[in-house]
Amino acid sequence: ALFTDGSESLPSITNNGDTNTGIFFPAADTLAFAEGGAEIMRIDSSSRLVKGATTAVPVASTASAFGLGVHAANQIGISISNYAANAGGSVIAFAHSRSTTIGTVGTSVNNGDNLFNMRIAGDDGTDTISQAAAISVEVDAAPGSNDMPGRMIFSTTADGAAAVTERMRIGADGNVNIGSSSDFVASRLHVNGTKG
Repeated sequence: ALFTDGSESLPSITNNGDTNTGIFFPAADTLAFAEGGAEIMRIDSSSRLVKGATTAVPVASTASAFGLGVHAANQIGISISNYAANAGGSVIAFAHSRSTTIGTVGTSVNNGDNLFNMRIAGDDGTDTISQAAAISVEVDAAPGSNDMPGRMIFSTTADGAAAVTERMRIGADGNVNIGSSSDFVASRLHVNGTKG
């Protein structure tokens, strides 16, 4: 069946008796969802899912928007809860493969490859691209079958700067380095430099 484009107040795909809630087509290759006569979510022509806005919004050091954007004009959050009579908890899983085919494995990541990035940004009066802090995870040695050594890196942005600087890392060996990205095998905790 073919449908008209429709609008947020009169979606082209709706149900009987609730004609201001449904699906409409605001632009080419774009699918939008309306609730109570207002757009609440859309999938744009770049296959990005945008909730709470009509265009994808770039944030946290990237000029292009990510594949999923959730926006609101008041306090917003994402809640994940697990209710089960066992020892398990909620899980958020991240992965990286050098395979170029989705769903296939066998192309190993390399030492130094990034596996995870959490970027925190704020409105600087121009945009929300400048980061204030970041947490990342990298491969910390050559990986192998059932062997994935990793390090966590914590970074902040100095006053007057626009990019993050590494401040602390926890290596695959469990050693903690503050103020240096180098590994110091002589001590479990290494602090480099003086208070700025």
